[in-house]
Amino acid sequence: MNARRRFLLLALVMIVVCATAVVVTIIMLYRFDLDQNRRRLQETAKSQARLIEAIARNHAPMTQEERDGSPDDDLFALTMIPIADAHERYEGFGETGEFTLARHEGGAIAFALRHRHDIVEQPQPIPFDSDLAEPMRRALKGLSDTMIGLDYRGKTVLAAHEPVAVLNMGIVAKIDLAEIRMPFIRAGCAAAAVALLIVLAGAALFLRATNPIVARLEAHARDLENEIRGRKNAEETMHRSKRLASIGTLAAGIAHEFNNPLGLILMGAQRAIEKHDDPKAVETSLHRIKDDVKRCARIVKSILQFSRDGTTESWQVDLNQCIRRSEEFAREYANDRGVQVRFEPAIGLPKVIANPTEMEQVFVNVIHNAAEACTDGQTITLRTARCPTGVQATVSDQGRGMTPEEQEHAFDPFYSNRQQMGGTGLGLSIVHGIITGQGGTIDVDSRLGEGTRLTITLPTKAPENREE
Repeated sequence: MNARRRFLLLALVMIVVCATAVVVTIIMLYRFDLDQNRRRLQETAKSQARLIEAIARNHAPMTQEERDGSPDDDLFALTMIPIADAHERYEGFGETGEFTLARHEGGAIAFALRHRHDIVEQPQPIPFDSDLAEPMRRALKGLSDTMIGLDYRGKTVLAAHEPVAVLNMGIVAKIDLAEIRMPFIRAGCAAAAVALLIVLAGAALFLRATNPIVARLEAHARDLENEIRGRKNAEETMHRSKRLASIGTLAAGIAHEFNNPLGLILMGAQRAIEKHDDPKAVETSLHRIKDDVKRCARIVKSILQFSRDGTTESWQVDLNQCIRRSEEFAREYANDRGVQVRFEPAIGLPKVIANPTEMEQVFVNVIHNAAEACTDGQTITLRTARCPTGVQATVSDQGRGMTPEEQEHAFDPFYSNRQQMGGTGLGLSIVHGIITGQGGTIDVDSRLGEGTRLTITLPTKAPENREE
């Protein structure tokens, strides 16, 4: 029960971490988009203002000289004719994007035109000192800038305001703030739902995989407690107590098997969030998430089968294909550490007798172990070849290598030279169990400072049964 509580607490922490990552990413993207919209609106308002001033200056001589000193309103009227005509031919921008042109008349803001999409109209005047139309009030005061405030409809807008000096007018280019926010709200909700689904799926897979094992371990623990009460042999009592203490470590090892695919699932979800405006990139990330979830399901199936009868089904498989799939799965983890992975397959190899899911698990674990032993710029090399007893695969790295003592205990369960870095010591012991269970052998050759080479040999025989 304590182990389950700890796992549920871990799941809750993962949900909080995912939610925090989603919120921070969405906020950063929103601020970037908001700045882009500010610049776009400001450039639009300035260009419109300069265009109107140019048209007014073009009409000024005709108004002053040829119309015998008619009022200044004629200059305004002559300028507005081509401006209104141009706006009727222009579709505007966004769902709520809008231009407004106005001047200060008496104590009111008198709008000359309002343009949204293909609609050009003239809103009713509003008092100059009203809380509404703050962007236009600033434009009429001769100020050029951008701001977030209320427009004449009482809507919160992102607006750029610019004075039109020749006509003593102001122009505002604006868009409702809700329109800018909406894509990010939708993306945030979708990303939060995906992250929550991933965490819940991981929790369900973990519980499903470990329930049979936990039940057997709990039954064994009860039997062990009864035996301890009836035994006086101190040495045997100590030995069985150590077996009880290993239960928690075993559960940690099972969680370790899910850590890598779940980590890649979360990375795929993060990419989908960051590339929300690129449908192709989002689709690619979702396909990767789907493949990683399928891999988790295959691992669960193997654990369940092992917990029932301790055996797994084997058939003829192409070892090169298994290694290639494992390499593709583990390459991203290695590359994140600056480590290169190179595969040199032999051509025309016979098929080996093995379980493909377990073989993929073997080489993913081996590549991960090698990557953790390497530093930035080093290389992991995988090779396959024929041998007298079947097919041989070697995995060589340029990492730290192992001392003789570490090499002697390399395949011991719960032994790890990286425990202080979070290693469980189950990776190579699981690999050893899978290989020997398939009738193969695994050997390690390593020297401190010179890297490590693992040699895996698997048996072959004439085709019979089903193939991969």
